[in-house]
Amino acid sequence: MLTRRGLSVILMGVFFLTSGFSLISYLLSILGIFLLSSVVVSFPLFKSSATLGKITVTRKINKKKVFAYDYVYVKVTLINKGYQTIDYLEIYDAYPETFDLVLGTNHLITRLDPGKKFVFSYVLLPKLRGEYKLGPCKLIVQDKLKFFSMVRTVTTVTNIVVYPPYEDIKRMEIMAKKRILGKLFGVHRTRERGIGTEFASIRQYNVGDEYRRIDWKASARMGKLMIREFETERNMKIIILLDASYSMAAGPIETSKLEFAIRAVSILAKFALERKDEVGLCVFSSDVHEFVEPKSSERHFYRILDALARVKAKGGTNLLKAIDLIAKKFRKKAYLVVISDLEEVGSRVLDAIKFAKARGYEILVISPFGPWFEIGERALSPVDKALAEAISIELWEERREVIRNIKRLDVDVLTVGPDDIIPTLISEYIKAKKRGIGQF
Repeated sequence: MLTRRGLSVILMGVFFLTSGFSLISYLLSILGIFLLSSVVVSFPLFKSSATLGKITVTRKINKKKVFAYDYVYVKVTLINKGYQTIDYLEIYDAYPETFDLVLGTNHLITRLDPGKKFVFSYVLLPKLRGEYKLGPCKLIVQDKLKFFSMVRTVTTVTNIVVYPPYEDIKRMEIMAKKRILGKLFGVHRTRERGIGTEFASIRQYNVGDEYRRIDWKASARMGKLMIREFETERNMKIIILLDASYSMAAGPIETSKLEFAIRAVSILAKFALERKDEVGLCVFSSDVHEFVEPKSSERHFYRILDALARVKAKGGTNLLKAIDLIAKKFRKKAYLVVISDLEEVGSRVLDAIKFAKARGYEILVISPFGPWFEIGERALSPVDKALAEAISIELWEERREVIRNIKRLDVDVLTVGPDDIIPTLISEYIKAKKRGIGQF
């Protein structure tokens, strides 16, 4: 491939050559021939030395799964397996636009001798959760005079999964260590009288009670048989239904309803799993895209994070299809937490809730209100502010009718904004746990 410098030399050669013939000037003609011949002679020499196919490229990263705003260390190694020295090798290693380059460089120029290797590294900062690819790597070689260049794209890519930010979870863990959550939200466990390990009370013996539960000291004191009762802890089964339709992703990408909802889901999952509750996840829009069965193991949290990292907004909203899938898989009691903006749903959401209620599920709907997320703190002109308020009022009236119909089915619907979606979700979970909803 001819470079700009090579093209300029050819044009100058042609100009001097034609000028020499026109003006009968041997000096100009010789100069033109010299410029043209320098380009012509350089080409075969460049062709023989441009052995890009002999260069191997490998890329390594310190983590293949990271949280947003965690650092990713990238190391790229090039080895020249050919027999020619490459004097001018330009390297460009691509990375996603949602990553920031915070240290080092991914674009540099070097010389690579035969049999030698060249290593460079840089540090990236991913800002948004999702599945990404680092690469490809572009190699550009030029001759010494920079008349010609050759480009090779090494299609080797490195996959990386970025989880939602860990900042909120970290704050929650710090608060838990300081026992602040207990003071804020009250009792965390659901208990009932039965066979357990924690003493509850003593009562009089009834026919059919187990003899091993008789408290002989209390019986001797009272003059009649007395039974010890213990508290047994019961756990919840929670299935979070996350709406991933197009409307959930409206507005700035980092502050959209969907991104805030994903952060809230990750925190609720972490919080509930630490209390030994079973947590499941169903990501839906027009269809069901991700389904993670409810479990309570420590590793289960990362299965949920993997699913959340892959969420992409698409399609409309079909809550009925998601609940139908859950009903086929789980016939036992479960607490369904639906996170949806309730836009473009019509009567289908009512049919879905009726279907779930008929099968004995307890339901909570957390509904992010679009304008509160989409407008945010951006500076708006007076006209834009007036239009935004008018749109907000119109949307509010539309959703108010939908919410009113849902509440008639004895289902709570809570409208939230970016500031209260997380605390509202956690608070409602603890209320449900205290009431014994979704126990198994």
